[in-house]
Amino acid sequence: MRHSIVAVLLSASVLLLSCSSEKKDTTPKNEPTPEAAQAVQTSEQVPAQEGVPADYIEQMENVWASALPAVVQCFQRVVDEKDIRGVDGFIIVRATVGATPHPRDVQIKEVHMKKNAHSEEFEFKGFEPCVKDVIKSLSFPTWGTEPRDEHSYAITVSY
Repeated sequence: MRHSIVAVLLSASVLLLSCSSEKKDTTPKNEPTPEAAQAVQTSEQVPAQEGVPADYIEQMENVWASALPAVVQCFQRVVDEKDIRGVDGFIIVRATVGATPHPRDVQIKEVHMKKNAHSEEFEFKGFEPCVKDVIKSLSFPTWGTEPRDEHSYAITVSY
């Protein structure tokens, strides 16, 4: 019985303490930690990299896309010359654009080609000069700065 009385008194005191009229504010504050504040200050001090201005993005995409038939022809020539049964894959081309209509520093950044959808990638060579010439002949919009821009081309050539 003695344990029952102690348990009742203990429960009553816990109930009274938890129901006190003084309420604590448990809402989290949205104040940044010192580390987060430093990170924000640091990121604001770093100037943003210049890219293609938003007003020109659609025009740029249209110019890049207009080269697809000529790029595919570059691959078709190599397939015909080397008597390959066909290729499937994509390439990524990079160039400096914006200051003049014709791009500078044209590069083939990546090449991912397969002989068919189920084969391993293989090294496909011989198309690079042709593709670079096609890209250099394009006429892009100009705006004064010179960002590097990239575009990928999906290539499928059958034999």
